[in-house]
Amino acid sequence: MKDTRKARIAAMTDQLRTLGALFVRLGDQSDAAYEAASVASVDPAVRHRLETDLLTPGGAASLLPVESLYKMWADPSWRGRDGACAFGASKHLYMGDPAQHMMALYERLEIDVPPEFAAMPDHLTLLCEVAALYGDAGNHPALRSFLNEHLDWLGAYDAELAACTSALDGSTASTLCTKERLQELNAAIAHVRSLLKEVQNTTDRLEAELGKVEDPRGQNRRNEER
Repeated sequence: MKDTRKARIAAMTDQLRTLGALFVRLGDQSDAAYEAASVASVDPAVRHRLETDLLTPGGAASLLPVESLYKMWADPSWRGRDGACAFGASKHLYMGDPAQHMMALYERLEIDVPPEFAAMPDHLTLLCEVAALYGDAGNHPALRSFLNEHLDWLGAYDAELAACTSALDGSTASTLCTKERLQELNAAIAHVRSLLKEVQNTTDRLEAELGKVEDPRGQNRRNEER
């Protein structure tokens, strides 16, 4: 039973890994990546719009899945020499506390961060990969802590994506983009939200399974009652 549960957790973290890989530029690897994640692919034009306008810094509707952007940049309890905390409570900034923690974790695990993630070591793709490494190793306590600390911002990201859809539907956006591009952008946002939902659902299932692993007392009590 223990080995079966370990295998289930490893399978779910591997699913996280393949889902996380869909949040970056895929190029001609797109079909293979979607197949690996067991997710229906999307129209190539929509995928192109997703990669160039949503998942690229400086894109027309740039909304990257980077943890620091959706959390307080730093612990607001920290104060400078003058007692001020100018940026601590700010959001939408790169390399915040989550990124710093991930950098320390990569060093401890002897993981090299790819150059394209240098400014965003807390990108969702990397977070899913680390979660999968913990799952592969069977380090369930570390995995549970990691999920609680680094994958608790997905709802905030989804809210930003929803707000972007509303903005694109406004009259100002309509004057800046062609109708076709707006349709592709809206489709791209809808697709990202569907992928994000898959990540959230997988995370929820993982946390439920890990709860069983770390708290066997309920099972023991049930056995005693039989």
